[in-house]
Amino acid sequence: MYPALREGDSLHIQYFKAPKKIQEIPVGQIVLLNESKEWVAHRVVEIDNRKYTKGDWSYPIDQSTVAWGRVVGVNGSVIGVENSSFIAKISSRINKRQNRLLRTIKKIKLIVVVIFLRNLMKGDSYDNND
Repeated sequence: MYPALREGDSLHIQYFKAPKKIQEIPVGQIVLLNESKEWVAHRVVEIDNRKYTKGDWSYPIDQSTVAWGRVVGVNGSVIGVENSSFIAKISSRINKRQNRLLRTIKKIKLIVVVIFLRNLMKGDSYDNND
């Protein structure tokens, strides 16, 4: 969650009475998740009109669909959604661009494989000893 949160930061968590669906939480809010049997604090982001959670500068989107609480303070300072929405927007844009880049790379790999197989079927040799 760097730069918003750093290793060793003291978080003040407001726990929900019951786990809350990510779709019900405002974009930009930093929430407490149980991700792969580990407690993590990640931000709610919106991508293609759906809400997810992820670290600010990490690529993978979390698998969690519920949050157990929200971060309301860091090292004694109060934080709110209004302070976090800018970072959430940037994080969402980065994720969209990464997704587009990965799709483009997959297409390029497919094209290279098709060209290789087509040339191989024509009898072209790729032996370095020629």
